[in-house]
Amino acid sequence: MRIYLWLLLLAASSLGAHSIVFIHLGQRFPDYLLTAIDQARLFNPDCPIYVIVNQRAMQGRQALTKNGEIYVMAESLPQEPAHQLFKQRSKLDRTFRGGFWLYATERFFYLHELIKKYELSDVIHLESDVMLYREAEDLLPPLQAHYAGKIGATFDHNGRCIAGFFYVSEEAPIEKFTRFLSEKAFLQYNDMEFLVAFKEHEEGRWIEQLPIIMPAYVENHPLISPHEHRGDPPGPFYNYFDEFQSIFDAAAIGQYIGGTDPKNNAGGPGFINESCVFNPSYFQYEWIVDEKGRRFPVAIYQTQAYRINNLHVHCKNLKPFYSGVTQ
Repeated sequence: MRIYLWLLLLAASSLGAHSIVFIHLGQRFPDYLLTAIDQARLFNPDCPIYVIVNQRAMQGRQALTKNGEIYVMAESLPQEPAHQLFKQRSKLDRTFRGGFWLYATERFFYLHELIKKYELSDVIHLESDVMLYREAEDLLPPLQAHYAGKIGATFDHNGRCIAGFFYVSEEAPIEKFTRFLSEKAFLQYNDMEFLVAFKEHEEGRWIEQLPIIMPAYVENHPLISPHEHRGDPPGPFYNYFDEFQSIFDAAAIGQYIGGTDPKNNAGGPGFINESCVFNPSYFQYEWIVDEKGRRFPVAIYQTQAYRINNLHVHCKNLKPFYSGVTQ
């Protein structure tokens, strides 16, 4: 097994600098994560894909690797002192849904440790229920140009960052963030709130917003943050849109199209996230097939179609959103 992993890592190092990383901590490996991995591989046949999981979640499972994905046991990553201190200090709930809130934040330490151990750069971290509809190489030019030395993440308003799509340019910014998490571990913030606090504390030096909306929408509708009782400045929510010519889904679009997690008892398709700065119901959604036979979603606003780079499929039923004909 170790020889096989070494060969995979050696092959990955020769394929290019960028990579995709999934992280799922806990005792259970969800089947929908396999769909998310297959989706990322469909658009990125040559990009290294790392999957960090706990050893106990793999017990009794057959080998999962189908297309060269690299499974890394979380226990095999050397824990940094900041990671150990965070686990000692953290006030996050360790019992709800098997430690969900703790793991949602702790994943960033494992991400840092993976990046450090394998000297990775240009890393795209995707949450387990996120479907990717772009080749990483197509997104890299604006990411490298505008997020050099930073993290790029999807904020759905100024008070919340839903890190379903999370770009890390190099080790330095993720190390800064994990150090911040360790220092502030006594706070009862969740991962979405910690990212906001980090951005505010560092005044945007290490993390910046990815575009979740197009400028044309903002020309006709104010961006509203109900939780803040005021409008958010629109600019950051369409950061560098001219270069991307596409938008990222922080969760609102995926929730509107597919509904929310049934465990939350919130709603099915058509659900409108009341906290997001824009209303996803103002768009029409269609699927387009590219020259390789892969489906991808677009949001149509005022007859103009805008490509959606990812969908945060909050309902966890990912298969209907798969881009291939069969899976």
